[in-house]
Amino acid sequence: MKLFSMFSRPAWESADADKRARAVATLADSAMVERLPDIARHDADAKVRLAAIKRIDDLALLGDRARLDLSPEVRDAAGARLRHLLLDAKMPLDARIRIVRVMENNTLLELIASEAVETDLRACAMERIHRVPFLVDRCVKDPDPKLRLVLLERIDDAAQLERIVERARKTDKQLSRLARERLQAALLAAGDSAAIEVRAVELCALLDALLRARGSDAAERLAQIESDWSRLSIATEAAIARRYHGLVGTLQHILNPPPKPQPQSAPVTEVSVAEVAAAVPAVVAPDPTIEAAKAAAAAAHEAEQAQRRQWRERTHAAIQRYAETLDAGQFADARAARAAVQQIETEWPKSQWDDAKRYAELDAQYAKLDHWQQWSSRDQKKRLCDTAEALIGSGLHPDALITRVRELQGEWERLQASDGAADGNDGLTRRFRALIHQSVAPARPYLDKRKELRSEKGRVVAEFLDGAEVALADTDLPLPQLLEWRSKFNDVGTQIADLVGSDRRDAGLRRKRLSDAVHARIEAFNSGAAEAKQKLIAQLRRQLANADAREQINIAKSIMPQWKSLPRGQRKTEDTLWNELRALIDPVFERERDDSQRVRDERNAQQQAVLQVLTELEVLADAELSADTLRHQASDLRQRFQAIDDRGRDDDLAFDRAMAKIERRGATLRADQVRAQRRHAREQSAQLSVIEQRIVDATDFADAQAALSALREQGVSVELMARLDAARSACCDERQRDGLRQSLADHDAIAELAIRAEFLAGMPSPEIWREQRRAHQMARLAEKLGGGAALKVEDETASLWREWLALAGSGSPSRANFDARIEAALAQWFDGT
Repeated sequence: MKLFSMFSRPAWESADADKRARAVATLADSAMVERLPDIARHDADAKVRLAAIKRIDDLALLGDRARLDLSPEVRDAAGARLRHLLLDAKMPLDARIRIVRVMENNTLLELIASEAVETDLRACAMERIHRVPFLVDRCVKDPDPKLRLVLLERIDDAAQLERIVERARKTDKQLSRLARERLQAALLAAGDSAAIEVRAVELCALLDALLRARGSDAAERLAQIESDWSRLSIATEAAIARRYHGLVGTLQHILNPPPKPQPQSAPVTEVSVAEVAAAVPAVVAPDPTIEAAKAAAAAAHEAEQAQRRQWRERTHAAIQRYAETLDAGQFADARAARAAVQQIETEWPKSQWDDAKRYAELDAQYAKLDHWQQWSSRDQKKRLCDTAEALIGSGLHPDALITRVRELQGEWERLQASDGAADGNDGLTRRFRALIHQSVAPARPYLDKRKELRSEKGRVVAEFLDGAEVALADTDLPLPQLLEWRSKFNDVGTQIADLVGSDRRDAGLRRKRLSDAVHARIEAFNSGAAEAKQKLIAQLRRQLANADAREQINIAKSIMPQWKSLPRGQRKTEDTLWNELRALIDPVFERERDDSQRVRDERNAQQQAVLQVLTELEVLADAELSADTLRHQASDLRQRFQAIDDRGRDDDLAFDRAMAKIERRGATLRADQVRAQRRHAREQSAQLSVIEQRIVDATDFADAQAALSALREQGVSVELMARLDAARSACCDERQRDGLRQSLADHDAIAELAIRAEFLAGMPSPEIWREQRRAHQMARLAEKLGGGAALKVEDETASLWREWLALAGSGSPSRANFDARIEAALAQWFDGT
């Protein structure tokens, strides 16, 4: 050791801040390493504290410095290192969990909950998070299925549960099912009418199943169904309620049949008391009523003693917990334990306690601890007020000023929570708030302007990224658009660099995630395109090797549409693969051209037979025959034509054209028959509308019933059967008659049918119905965009026809305008059938 080194200070204690910083950053002296926490806390220069922070692995110290250090650079470095260590799997898991359990930084908690590898660490972070949209996102995306179910238990909002059901429908069936059950329960609890109706239908279906297959537990299942029904708010006169009560009554009658009648007892022979006493010795039997009362009293006494023992154990445990917290000096835990004991006191009188004296002693000890806590808290609050007063006019940069103010406010809130102060508006609190307001006032114009500029930049970037996410959600995006998006992501990087703090970090992460996804899709697109065409070429080579000459022609022809349907990759690779394909199929097509001439020569022998069949088909197409006769004769000619060997394609086409002409003739005949049936149905509908009006207006329904019977005997169309039965019921039932009267007076249903028919036919609706027509179009568009199943126009037209005929009052003079609109719209489709 040199002589002068014995009398000099170490480099990390030098008066030169730069020298201290270099020593702290590079030296490995054990004495200096032990002092790193003290240097990170108390060194006067920010550079030295920053160098110490970069070498510290103490999570608690890093969290403290990330919140309380005066330098923004040191706070940012401590926060970054804390994030890195919390996500580092090399750090002890229990140490990281302890830090997360007391952490209050929601942004860091959400980062840990999203990116931590360990399930326990993610679960601990999510316990501290209360932002419902984030919990919903992690409930769907977290890799651990058990944690997803735990998160689901914390979500009660119906809208959020509905999102989980939809998002987890294909990824996690169990989660989607449980979320759907919670959603159903939430809707039922909220009194949702649709959910109540669905549940009522389910219960009726269960009763139907129970009627069909009754097991040994039928009574228990019936009781459970009755219990579930009692929680539904359904009117007794509702149809579903009547159905339910009918099913329950049937089941109860089956499960508990009435007792069979008892046979008549034999006549009683009178016997004197003396004779009975002489025949039977005197025995005093115990009174069953008295014995039952004794047993009930004994059971009640035993139950009371058991409850007393339970209260004693609960009280003893609570007081023991109270004593342990007081002995440990944990004021917050002692306050919670004391509240638990006080809750027990409200439910069980203290006079019954065995530990009442001990509880009084503990209360005295608690009062002392409370007094000490209040004194300590008040002293610290005075110190915070002095610190806040020192900030007034300190000249600090607005960013540093706001950071320090937030630190002071956090410390104040921690003190308020620790001492359990109920008065949040005492003198010290008012003074602290006033000092904070005065210290922040000079920085407000600067902060407002900066916030405005950053918000504008962040808004532009966020709009771009939102648009990118929407566009890239299309999994079928072509390659040119993917290349264009890759260029846009490169350009937006300069704009993101102008942002600061969490906005820049979040926007940068979003840009990187989207850019990486685009790059991966481009690479996957190129490799997928080349791989698909290589597979197609290999498949073609195998098929050509195992096929004869004729099959090779078909294979070569069929391969070209498949090749064109595949995506195109890089041009150089495309040219190479195309040449390889041509080398396989060109020889096949050359052989096919040579064989074509030979085939044409051979077909001349069959032309006469083919020509004869075609001539007979032309004659048959013009013959005046019924549809069935026409079909049978055409079938015979088809068999004759198919029996001709080696037919050419032109012959098949000519035959198909002739058969198509015959089919059109048969379709015309069948269409005339269908139109006649429809005219008959419209005439019956008009007759039925007259009868319906008579039923509504008349008091004597004999004529109406006779007219309905005559109409039924004529043979009513299937579409009118339900309407005919409803008219019959209306003759006998006042309620049904009122319903029929309301149906005839209500024109909304037939107006909606007219609008639907005009929409399908592409016809304009009258001006007064223009809004209803627009609403119908928007509903159809929303259903289409929502992925709803679309009916064919023919099916929807047939459905409209059936609904029109089944509608009460259809064909009446009062609805002639609507009927004419519907008939004109449907005629465009029916005339072509």
